[in-house]
Amino acid sequence: MSRSGRIPFAASLRSGRAGLLTAGALTALALSAAACSNSPAPASTGTPAEVLRPSLATSLVTKQGTFATVPTTGYWQVLFLASGTARWKLDTPPGVADNGGVVLAPAANAGMLAAFRPSERLTYTPLARKASVTARWRAAGIIESDLESSPAALAAGPGSEYAALLGGGTEARAAGPRTGSATESIQSLRTTLGGAGLTRLTAVVWSSRLRAAVLAGASSRKGVVPVFAGPPGKIALLAAAPRSLQGSTVAVLDLSSGSAALSALLVVSGAHGQVLEAAYLPSGSTSWSVGRPVALPKASDTPLTEPFVEHAGGTGWVYWAGGGAPVDVTTGVNAGWTSYASPPTHTSGLAAAASGDYLQLYAFATRNGSDIVEIYRLESDGWSISQALSVPLALGG
Repeated sequence: MSRSGRIPFAASLRSGRAGLLTAGALTALALSAAACSNSPAPASTGTPAEVLRPSLATSLVTKQGTFATVPTTGYWQVLFLASGTARWKLDTPPGVADNGGVVLAPAANAGMLAAFRPSERLTYTPLARKASVTARWRAAGIIESDLESSPAALAAGPGSEYAALLGGGTEARAAGPRTGSATESIQSLRTTLGGAGLTRLTAVVWSSRLRAAVLAGASSRKGVVPVFAGPPGKIALLAAAPRSLQGSTVAVLDLSSGSAALSALLVVSGAHGQVLEAAYLPSGSTSWSVGRPVALPKASDTPLTEPFVEHAGGTGWVYWAGGGAPVDVTTGVNAGWTSYASPPTHTSGLAAAASGDYLQLYAFATRNGSDIVEIYRLESDGWSISQALSVPLALGG
C-alpha cells in the first residue's frame, strides 16, 4: 500500500455506515425470514470482550462528499467536504444545544439524519434531517430517551423512519409514521437469542437489501459474532463465526451495510490479548469472513476509551486509538492493516474522504477557547495544515 497520503481503495466506494436506501415498508427490527440463517450453536462461555465506545468524532463517506462531526469549545460541529473539492464548510443543524454530541446516519437519496445526544437540561434526543447534501436541515421529531454514546447508535430507514440504540446499549427502538414505535430490550433479546451471551447493544444499521434494521452487540460466549435481526420474538444471529474466532469472544465496534454485504469492525478477545478485525458477510453467505488482525494497544500504552472508528466505504476501515498512536487503515478483505503517521497534537477527530479511487485522510485539531478548527491533510511527508475554519462558539452552528 502506498504511503503517499492518498490511500488506494480496493473496492467501489459506497456510503459510509449504510448503503444507499431504497423505498420499502419498515417492519420494526424486521428481516425477511429467508435472509435469516439458523442461529449457530454457541460455544463455551469466555471472558466478555471489552466493549469500547467509539468516539462521536467521526466521519461518513458518501458519493456526494464526506460529513464529519468535530468537538469544538463547548459544542459540536458538523463539517462537510463536497466530492471533488478541497475546502471543508460548516453544516451544523441549527437551533439545538449539541453539547452532548451529534450522531449522523446516511439516509435515502443522499440525505442525512442527525441526532443530538442529551446534555445538561436537554433530557431527550432531538432529530434533524436533510433531504440531500445541498438541502437545509429541518427538525424531524424527538426520541424521548437518551441515545447511546456511539456513532453507530443511529440508522435511517426510508422516509422518516429510523432505528436507534438507547439506555446505554440496553434497548433498541424502531419508529416511523407508518409502523409506529417498537422497542426490544436487551433482556428480551437475550431470551430470544438463547445462549448467544449478549451483554450490550453496540451498533445498528439499516440494510436496504433486507429492508430492515440489523443490530450488533458484545458477547460473553466464545465463537459468536453478535450481529442479528428478525421480527420481534424471532430475532436470530445472521451467520456463524469463522473457525478462527471459535476460541474468542467478540464485541462489535461498528457495523455497515452495502448492496452486496454487511461489514463489521470487531474487537476480538482471546488467549493472546485483543485484536481488531474487519469482518464481512456477503449476501447469501452463512459464515462471516474476517480480514487480517491488528493488535490493539494495551491500556498502559494508550487510553482505549473512545477510539476513532470510521467505515470508509466499500470494505475500508480507519482506526485510531488516540494520543500518539498511529492511524491504522484497511482497504479490503485481504488487504490487512497499514499504519500511518500519528496525527498532530490537539487532534480531536479524523475524516476519510473519497478522492477518486483513493481515500484522503484529514485530521481536525481544536484548542480550548478558540473558534478555529485546524484541518490537516495526510501527505507523503506527514500531516500538513490545509485549512483553518472559523466556527461559532454558540449552539447549533
